[in-house]
Amino acid sequence: MRPVLDELQISYFRWQDARANAVKDGYAINLSKLKAISSGGDKMSVWEVLKLWKERGLLLYQESLTGDYKGGKTLPIDKLPTTLLDEAAEFAATWAQALKMMEDITGINALILGAAPDPDAPVTTQKLSVASSANAIKPLGIALSSIKRKSAMSFMRRFVLACKARKDIIDSYEGIVGREGIESLMAASKSSVDYGMTFNTRPTDAEKAGLLEAAQVSMNNRREGRPGIDLNTYMLVYEWLYAGVNLKWLRMYVGYMEKKIFKQDNDQKKEMINLQADRNDKSAQMAAQGAMQANQQKVQGDSMLQSQKSKAEMIKELASKDPVVADNVSRMMGLKSTNTSIQTPSQTSPTSP
Repeated sequence: MRPVLDELQISYFRWQDARANAVKDGYAINLSKLKAISSGGDKMSVWEVLKLWKERGLLLYQESLTGDYKGGKTLPIDKLPTTLLDEAAEFAATWAQALKMMEDITGINALILGAAPDPDAPVTTQKLSVASSANAIKPLGIALSSIKRKSAMSFMRRFVLACKARKDIIDSYEGIVGREGIESLMAASKSSVDYGMTFNTRPTDAEKAGLLEAAQVSMNNRREGRPGIDLNTYMLVYEWLYAGVNLKWLRMYVGYMEKKIFKQDNDQKKEMINLQADRNDKSAQMAAQGAMQANQQKVQGDSMLQSQKSKAEMIKELASKDPVVADNVSRMMGLKSTNTSIQTPSQTSPTSP
């Protein structure tokens, strides 16, 4: 890569030098053809002719001082292009060649860096190029993360040693991490605790899609009565995933919610079963009480009917013996008299002596 980077740097310096020393585009003016031009008797100077050309767009000239053509080029003014265009084309070609060599060496496609895609290249080829670039960058990212992590751990060790030796360092960092933070670091140096930083690489699109698919399967399992997550948990996982939350933590969270929601569903089912059983018991008790009351009413009705029959038979027996006594007894007991032909002594007609 060093020769390629040197080529990029040299070409860039050459481009800057060409821009600084470039000559602007202009005109080559043949003064001899713009001299001695008359306009109705008066002769015009060269500057008057040029002024008329700039202001009116009219360029007056003659082939020679005498007006006769004597050969050669007849145009009095020629366009002079700038030399910067050639320098720019050379710089663009050199730069493009160096970038192409960088892509061939590193395996990193320019599309992943934000370059415009080739309109003539197939879309599938461009997608494969981006995917291969991600595979080439991943080891570099892991190595860089490892270097940062080890550097942070080394700094923390050196910082603890410096705090032990110099109080001014403690005073300087105390306003940043706080007194408790300094004390925690000092206490950690006496144990096996080691402070530093941990970096987690961002998940790829394939890893994100895989986690969302697993969350979708878990949600469908819950609908079928198996352990799974609900819709709210799925939406929360989706939001956290694209917010940059750690992928490993999200997997553990999905598993935890599966167990938690499954336990909640089972508890609700048991509660509903117990509630239905209580309702069934109460219904059975109410039915038994109703049957008991109906039986009691029937027994009471049979007893009253039997009592009425006994009373009627007793009165009937008395009536057969003494109708007056039977009538009195029936009145006292609230029964109708069964003897309609009984007459009191006061109602009989007197007999003659």
